[in-house]
Amino acid sequence: MNFTALQTNGLKLMLSIAQKSNGAPVQAPVLAKFENLKVGYVGKILFKLRKGGLIQAVRGKNGGYSLSRNGTEISVFDVLKALEVKEFDNQVCPNVRKNNPCAHSLDCALRPVMQSIDHYIEKLTSSISLTDLIQDEKEMVGQLQQMGM
Repeated sequence: MNFTALQTNGLKLMLSIAQKSNGAPVQAPVLAKFENLKVGYVGKILFKLRKGGLIQAVRGKNGGYSLSRNGTEISVFDVLKALEVKEFDNQVCPNVRKNNPCAHSLDCALRPVMQSIDHYIEKLTSSISLTDLIQDEKEMVGQLQQMGM
């Protein structure tokens, strides 16, 4: 399963905010430079994250963006959900999505497989917080192994 560039970059920005803020807001140009992204694109992502209730904007000279809640309360799934174009699509077949006739639309063995994959991804990403992602890679591998992943 692939995530969009928007979701991947949004996760990186959320992690950067969690790591760099130290209680103070982080400005969009700082985030853009650190992640090697264009400021306008970062602004678009930050707008969606703010609209999703994950970050808050602080105006003024020392303004910027900070997490709206503690990093332990924001899951990877929360970020992915805030940045997706539409709901997770449980219907893999484009014919079913468009209500076009399909030989498998009434009895499709692939549909429950895709639904199970979506459920698995949601369960996994809901159990990983931003604070979990601050640890180093080796520790994250250990945590995932403890979770049976």
